[in-house]
Amino acid sequence: MKFSNIKLNLFIFTFCIILSGCVNYKIDDTAISSSITSEIIKMRKNDQRVQKEFNESLALYGVENIPADIKDNFDKVQAHNASRVKEIINEYGWLTEEQIGKEGVEAMFFLVHHSSDSDFQKSLLPSLEKANSAGEIGNQEYALFTDRVLVGSNLPQRYGTQVRIVNRETVLYPVENMSNLDKRREEIGLPPIKVYLDLVQEMLGVSLSAENLSELSIE
Repeated sequence: MKFSNIKLNLFIFTFCIILSGCVNYKIDDTAISSSITSEIIKMRKNDQRVQKEFNESLALYGVENIPADIKDNFDKVQAHNASRVKEIINEYGWLTEEQIGKEGVEAMFFLVHHSSDSDFQKSLLPSLEKANSAGEIGNQEYALFTDRVLVGSNLPQRYGTQVRIVNRETVLYPVENMSNLDKRREEIGLPPIKVYLDLVQEMLGVSLSAENLSELSIE
């Protein structure tokens, strides 16, 4: 009987240690999530700041004449953000609103979308599809990301969201089945491609390329 009591007490003691460890883990996880959320949101704000400076310089000077300090700062911030958000996702996986809140998820998507690591972006498509199904990433955001991954893989984009600037002209990356582009855009809540390109042109102070004018039958 005495031996049984010792075993029982030992079991209770061990269970309490395990339970205590679980409680501590949850506290630590909450603290990590709070810290990560703040870091992700801060990175997004920095990205938006340098992107605004870059876009303003692009409109003023053209892509070949952007001041070196503006370009260097833009590249530095983008490289840091891309590297750090990759580290975070590799360690924790794609974080949800329950873990880092709505603003945190939006900021994390923003940073991932701006990453130049196409293989990393491609690896996240299943996670982002799940987030889209859960309503944590909108249809338009998912379309933007899908197009970016396709273009990064040298494949035609689906929704016409990705453009490049060539000789101060807006040029669409290749699009699959161009004749049905506006129909696909409408299905996910995007404006017609002409409206979208007009907004891009106005923001960057560029014109639409002759090639795209012909493809879109725009006069």
